[in-house]
Amino acid sequence: MSSFPHTKDCIKSSARNSDSYNPASRRGSSQVSVKEEKRTCSVETNGGTQTVRIYKQSSQNMKFTSPSVENARIAMREVSISVRLPECNSSTVTPHIVPPDGLPQHVGDNPSRRVAAPVSPYTDSPVTQERENFLIFIKILFRILDDAEEPHTKRKAKQIVLECRRKNQQGDPLYHPLMDAVESRLRRFVGEASWRRAHLYLNHYISTRRQARNNQNARKNQNARKNQNASQSEANSNVGGSSSSYDARQALTTGDRLPR
Repeated sequence: MSSFPHTKDCIKSSARNSDSYNPASRRGSSQVSVKEEKRTCSVETNGGTQTVRIYKQSSQNMKFTSPSVENARIAMREVSISVRLPECNSSTVTPHIVPPDGLPQHVGDNPSRRVAAPVSPYTDSPVTQERENFLIFIKILFRILDDAEEPHTKRKAKQIVLECRRKNQQGDPLYHPLMDAVESRLRRFVGEASWRRAHLYLNHYISTRRQARNNQNARKNQNARKNQNASQSEANSNVGGSSSSYDARQALTTGDRLPR
């Protein structure tokens, strides 16, 4: 303040000559101050979260201002910034990242192995039906060989089937398709009589299964019709209302009043 001596004298003379001079304001008054800024930071922990508050305080040149007014002005110019941080412990914990549904849990996992495709008991694919019938035919043929009490023949027939399957999996063109390869080799080994007999049993089994499936579908349709008729009759009885034999439609046509 030494560089401005006349400013201090002017301030004192104007304060003495003023009619609203107040000693209290003189004691708490502040002279010309240089503009300055203060920044403070505080950390608060509440309920597992940490709050960082940054305050910016700035004061400008003020003349003859009491401390209470100056503090109020500084409070009005405060800038509060709240930042929520996760609670940190002393030990570093790596979060467990769960992939969304449908993605493999690990690198080597295959989602198709974990989620099985829905399998229907009856399929309309001709290839699937042919494969299923061929497997049933092989089982019937082995049962015929069991009844013939020829264990050596049955054991050799199983070896032929397994060899054809192994060659087919290896990609041998002579064993593709598999059913034709098994038929050409197994039919010569077991003989024509056993082969035809197995076909007769297979045809009987297929017809019996088809008849059972048709009967099951017919029973389902019959039960559905019964349930539909029962629900319809119940709905009609609910619409009728009271148990009196008075016909409301007759009253509407003849102009009679409805019973109360």
